[in-house]
Amino acid sequence: MADFNHPAELPLHTRRDLSPLVVTRPMRISLTASAALVIGASACAHAHLSGSIAPPSAAQCRAAIDTLTTGNAADLDEQGAATALVASCGREAVQAYATALRRQRTSASTEALDPVFATPVLDSAVFNAALELASDGTATLGPRVLALGVLLQHVVRSDQPGSSSLASIAEGDVCAVATVALGRPPQGNLPADALELVRHAARGIERNASEPLAVRSAANCVMNAWRSVRRLPMQALHPATTYGFSLHGVCGRTFGLRSTSPVTFDLEVRVDGAGDVLPLVSRARASGESSAEVRFVAPGTGAVEILLDGEGVARAGPSATACP
Repeated sequence: MADFNHPAELPLHTRRDLSPLVVTRPMRISLTASAALVIGASACAHAHLSGSIAPPSAAQCRAAIDTLTTGNAADLDEQGAATALVASCGREAVQAYATALRRQRTSASTEALDPVFATPVLDSAVFNAALELASDGTATLGPRVLALGVLLQHVVRSDQPGSSSLASIAEGDVCAVATVALGRPPQGNLPADALELVRHAARGIERNASEPLAVRSAANCVMNAWRSVRRLPMQALHPATTYGFSLHGVCGRTFGLRSTSPVTFDLEVRVDGAGDVLPLVSRARASGESSAEVRFVAPGTGAVEILLDGEGVARAGPSATACP
């Protein structure tokens, strides 16, 4: 990290070789006890409906589809049992499952909804339903948190966290999802821009202070999964909607990055003509300060751009003044 008073030249890293981000108070989501219970409940539900480990019959699939589309949406045990059969019952069942997600829009339940949002398949109908629900500010908290969990499964391979894990990230903490692999190959009929659709929805929630903390917590999990796929630094959960970054040349190849934000950001520095990036942590504005500055020495000769989530937020050329 660059020091404000003693700027030092920082080593360049390619995106591919960036080290894992070290955070002050890291939070890591793994398969929690609640998530294990969800899986157990789904397995029991499957066994209950099918009566064996054999694929469900046509009649069982028909019953599951009817349950998801027209059954009692408040009977979460029944909805969860039907969800467990979706992957084995064809396209109509997938469409029915997408309908079932939308039917939970105003559910007052939270953890009891976990089996219903267990993401049995990756599919555009399921993806679109989850995207719609996660972005709906009039929907209740539990369905929105879990819809973000469904989107998470469309971004990375991981053990799907339950609602209690997704909603547990505090301000200043980082949700780091334990992934089986970074990213998935395209499956089914997912939109070609699915990752960017997820980013657009989750980032708007993550940085919006008016959103419930539990929903922003889940959005931080999704965004950090997206950042991992894109080989970008993970970010802590905070409500900043404007960053207040400005970059200026101090002398020679020494630059100063000012921020009006009261929190730090894990950024990247790109130098024109270099092709690689280097990591940089912004300095948080202290109480009573109008801004805070961190200084660093950039290699090369070109102009410098500061990146947040891979997008430019400040840019400047070198100073014409030689450093003493």
